[in-house]
Amino acid sequence: MGHPPVIAATPPKQSLDGAPEFGVGCSGGRGGFTVDWRSRLGEGETTMARELEWTDTEEIGIQLQEMFPDTDPYSVRFTDLHKWVVQLPGFVGDPGKSNEGILEAIQTAWHEEYEDAKG
Repeated sequence: MGHPPVIAATPPKQSLDGAPEFGVGCSGGRGGFTVDWRSRLGEGETTMARELEWTDTEEIGIQLQEMFPDTDPYSVRFTDLHKWVVQLPGFVGDPGKSNEGILEAIQTAWHEEYEDAKG
C-alpha cells in the first residue's frame, strides 16, 4: 500500500475575527498556513481516504510527515497537533477522546518518519 499524495501548503485565510480559518485542511504552526487537500488532485479526480482513529498513530505520523516535511514534530504544540490530526482526510475519531498519551504517541510516530526522511 502506497503513501497518500504530498499535500501543498497555501497561505491561510483569515476569518472575520482575524483567526485562521480551518475549513479545508489544517492550519497552525509558527508561521501559520492552511493545507489545501485538493491542490494535488487532477480535475475530477477524487481520493478515498482510509478512516483514521486516534489509535492509528503510525499512519497519522506518516501523513503528518508528508504534509509538514520540514517541521520537527517535537517543536509542535499539542494544541496544534490535535487540530492537524482531526483535520486529516479520513479522520473519524472523536476530537474529545484524545489525551496527552495519545498525542505523545502520534508525535513519536511522526518523529520517527521525520528522522527517516532526513536520512
